[in-house]
Amino acid sequence: MDQSNKRSVCSPIAVTQDAMFAIHAIWGSPAYIVAVLVLLWFEVGWATFVGLGVMLALVPMTGEGVGWWGGLWLSWVAWC
Repeated sequence: MDQSNKRSVCSPIAVTQDAMFAIHAIWGSPAYIVAVLVLLWFEVGWATFVGLGVMLALVPMTGEGVGWWGGLWLSWVAWC
């Protein structure tokens, strides 16, 4: 069997596997997050939600930082 046949047979299988992983992550990730928050609540109490709030507040700041660094990188690339 030549390599072209192997790729054509394996490609749909790989795509299906990736799709199944993504579907599993869609419902699994929120369940894992809730489970970890509950366990943290039992361990450290109200500080769990303070930490969660800080992490949620940092999400937009991270996006802004990435945008700023991306623009800086593009200016460096244009300069070279």
